[in-house]
Amino acid sequence: MRPAAGLETGWAFMLDRIETLATRSVGRGCAFAMLAIGTMMVGLSYEPALAFEMGGVFSLIVSLVLLAFAAHAPRKRYDETELWLMLKPAERPPQQIAQSIVSRLLKSAYLSFAYYFANGSCVLIVMSIVVASASR
Repeated sequence: MRPAAGLETGWAFMLDRIETLATRSVGRGCAFAMLAIGTMMVGLSYEPALAFEMGGVFSLIVSLVLLAFAAHAPRKRYDETELWLMLKPAERPPQQIAQSIVSRLLKSAYLSFAYYFANGSCVLIVMSIVVASASR
């Protein structure tokens, strides 16, 4: 037996909203990490190969931290997350399923951004190799 169409639409909207806010929450933290890495790279711009190398290494560290957060997401209480605070009370799922929904969507967001940082790390390390070999 399928629920009424209005109920399906309501659940889909709620899940979409939670997913959007999970991405926004994790993305905001990642943007600050990217800002710090970029600032460090600008500070090392006197040695471009070193700047790219350090950017790659620190991007990889951020990727590993995000993987650790993803592994810990199912055990973190849903009501202690930034995501839960971002949701209006009317947008929050029932408590019986909130832990499952919030942890699953946060884990997905953490893994997505870990993938992005890992890819960025590879690009920066390759750039470091290219710049180092071109300057010899």
